[in-house]
Amino acid sequence: MPLRLKEFQAHTQAELIQFLNADLDLAFTMIQTALIEAQYDPAELPGLLQKIRDAVRTVRALTGRVLDQTVCAKIHSRTDQLEILAAALSPDHP
Repeated sequence: MPLRLKEFQAHTQAELIQFLNADLDLAFTMIQTALIEAQYDPAELPGLLQKIRDAVRTVRALTGRVLDQTVCAKIHSRTDQLEILAAALSPDHP
C-alpha cells in the first residue's frame, strides 16, 4: 500500500474512532439525563431512550469499519454496557 494511502487510512480510522467514542460519550450522558427524567418527568423517558437506542444502532453499524481489533473490542464493550443501562431504564424492563 502506498505511503499516502496508508496515511489517509490512518487519519480516517482515527476520525472514525473519535466519532464513535464521542457518540458513546454523548449517549452515556443521555443515560444520566434519563435517570433524572425517570424520577421527575417520566413522560420524557421514552424519547431519551429512543435517542440512546439510535446511538447504539449507529455505533454498531460503524464499528465493523474499525480495523484495530483491540479498539473495536473496547467500543463493542462500551456499546454493550450502554445497551444494558438503557434496557434497565426501559419502562417494560422487569
